[in-house]
Amino acid sequence: HYLETQLRKLKVQVVFNTAVNSEVIRESGADVVVLATGSRPRLPENSARKYEFPNKELGDLSASLGRQVAPNIPGIDGENIYSADEVMRGDSTIGKRVVVIEENGHWESCGTAEYLADQGHEVYLVTSRSMVGGDLEGANQHLFVERAVQKSIKIFTNTTVLSISTAGVELKSSLDPSNSWVVPCDSVVPVIGRNSEENLYIELADLDGVEAPEYELIRVGDAVAPRTLELIIYEATLVGSRI
Repeated sequence: HYLETQLRKLKVQVVFNTAVNSEVIRESGADVVVLATGSRPRLPENSARKYEFPNKELGDLSASLGRQVAPNIPGIDGENIYSADEVMRGDSTIGKRVVVIEENGHWESCGTAEYLADQGHEVYLVTSRSMVGGDLEGANQHLFVERAVQKSIKIFTNTTVLSISTAGVELKSSLDPSNSWVVPCDSVVPVIGRNSEENLYIELADLDGVEAPEYELIRVGDAVAPRTLELIIYEATLVGSRI
């Protein structure tokens, strides 16, 4: 509410429910264009998860230019795969027994696991690291693990995901690499990084150098690189003060 109030006080024009593409921006007459287009989960599309791109004809420019690395876990494109975004939007098709793959070390994975447990799901939290939530501030990490135990979240550390199927997730511990086992589950939530939504930037920046833009083009936030909120707020503040 604070930020909304400040926008009103400063008489910033806010336009809702409007798709923005390169044509809209080029015709706007702006001197400076700041793109804060965010990021999306580093997961492939499936029948339920479809990504929209600002230029449908060009599609995913970022991927075609080799600027994104696809996950190499067999089965990651299955129908039982959900992103953390889909979970937090309240997707009602998520099954009772859920494996959350924790490879970001922060709240996107840990918070999603805890949210699912609060919703009554049976949750398994799997990470290849030596601890879950390793990038959280120390006290928060400790408190999360305490709550996870209280909420019966089953935690597997030093554990790699080998493959995903409709039957479950095949795992291997780095402490016993010669053996693998399967955790049966209904749904899997891989939190394995995010991709910048940079297709509009690539189109506007004209990276092949054919036509330089007539305005200053700036990216901020996850559109540059997915990071935590405090870093993004700091970066956006610097950009705003410079303009």
